[in-house]
Amino acid sequence: MAIRTLEEEPKVEIVEELKAMARRRESLDEMIGYVQDRLGFTSDFVVPVMSYFCRAFSLPLRDILPLREWVQLHDDASIAKLLIRIREVDNGVA
Repeated sequence: MAIRTLEEEPKVEIVEELKAMARRRESLDEMIGYVQDRLGFTSDFVVPVMSYFCRAFSLPLRDILPLREWVQLHDDASIAKLLIRIREVDNGVA
């Protein structure tokens, strides 16, 4: 079995598509799934996704960390502020 390693820098084309998905108001499930699919990771592996969200939306890791729990629990209240920030950053508000 091949072992995938994490890249030092996120792939630009994935970052740009993640931004476009946010502009289209696609769901968080779709956004996370897109990154996981492109990187070849299973749906329960969210660690590399966080670096892409940090890069795409200029957010610090501490703000992205709630994604870890959300992937398991889908507790929308726990990420409501994060979603607002993603939308604001993407639209140039922040």
